[in-house]
Amino acid sequence: MSIKVGLFGSNNFGRKGHILPDIAKEAVKSLPNGDETVETAAYQLRQEGIQIGEARGAKEIQSMIHELLQERFDVIQPVLAEKVKRVESIETLKLLFRQALKTESMQEFNRVVDRILQPL
Repeated sequence: MSIKVGLFGSNNFGRKGHILPDIAKEAVKSLPNGDETVETAAYQLRQEGIQIGEARGAKEIQSMIHELLQERFDVIQPVLAEKVKRVESIETLKLLFRQALKTESMQEFNRVVDRILQPL
């Protein structure tokens, strides 16, 4: 409780409303395993941010593949669209995007997707 009062006291904020670095450092030191706890929390938040960014990137590439196939072949088979949605790897999706540009037919692209989705 004293950490909250000490940390959020009116004298602990700079002109822009940020907690002053020295005050924040003291608050971290007063926590059990303070530095380690803060580093662990920062690492976890960073990892979560990376995962969220990758998921958003994957969804964007999936959408681009869908639009490209629709533009090239007019209609996309729902089964094929679902297969592409199952791919989560950014690198694999980039490969599929390039293949969507090159393939001569929807059937050919479907075979490419099937090969990629085969278990190794």
